Amino acid sequence: MRYNPAMPDNFDPTTIQDPTLRQVFLFLLNRVETLTRLVQTQAEEIQRLRDENNHLKGEQAKPKILPNQKPGDISSEKERRTPHTRPAKHTRHYQTVDRTELLHLDKTSLPTDAVHKGYEECIITDISFQRERVCYRREKYYSPSLNRTFVADLPAGYTQGQYGPGVHTLVLSLYAQSGMSEPKIKQLLSELGVPLSAGLISNWLTHQTEVLVAESKPVLEAGLASSMWAQLDDTATRVGGPNQACLVICNPLYTYYQTNPTKERLTVLRVLLGGELRYRYNEEARALLAAW
Repeated sequence: MRYNPAMPDNFDPTTIQDPTLRQVFLFLLNRVETLTRLVQTQAEEIQRLRDENNHLKGEQAKPKILPNQKPGDISSEKERRTPHTRPAKHTRHYQTVDRTELLHLDKTSLPTDAVHKGYEECIITDISFQRERVCYRREKYYSPSLNRTFVADLPAGYTQGQYGPGVHTLVLSLYAQSGMSEPKIKQLLSELGVPLSAGLISNWLTHQTEVLVAESKPVLEAGLASSMWAQLDDTATRVGGPNQACLVICNPLYTYYQTNPTKERLTVLRVLLGGELRYRYNEEARALLAAW
């Protein structure tokens, strides 16, 4: 059968009289439609990979050109009718003062009849971002009878390493919340006098996360108990090359993330139950099985 480019769009293959020819024609049309969808999907995936490759090389991805819109006000009716109010200014009543400093006038510059009238307050917010290097002198004892040395413990959160929990927290916050790259984190800390190697920063971000993992389960349990409902969604996440599924469980009070190889039903149940599937076989379960 030869392809005719002038075939009308309203052509109905079911009107073909020959049953064999009609079956072959329908098969070919279905095959063409399947291959067309496959080509379109592959083209979108190729474009996505090109954009990601350009992004990794510091280039820009393919621009997304929006369709033409009519000039004028394009806001919704609700937005046009809603009055725009300025945010309320913060007053001194809600500000927490960390320290108070007295500023004195030069008495020699005042006239002789000047009378003291109290103080005029001015609250200024500033931030101090600096390195703090502490030397802990740990008391030490030795017991000859036990042949053992006793040394005072470091404060909670500190280890035998060279860096305290504040540095660990700052690195994790800059990377996860501020979106800073590892080289930029290293550069910032080096300028503050905190020399961190690139390997140590990478190790903190990828391996030393036991504390965060331990906190995730109580967060999920408290979040599920905080409301009568929870929203569940998933998004594709690349882990070591292959794509996996990142499950997101949330409501207005919390957000919980967990990445798994699949997003099948048993995986979702395992995440909701805190990592372990548990079944309850009681009278209610037996009644449900009997009804099915």
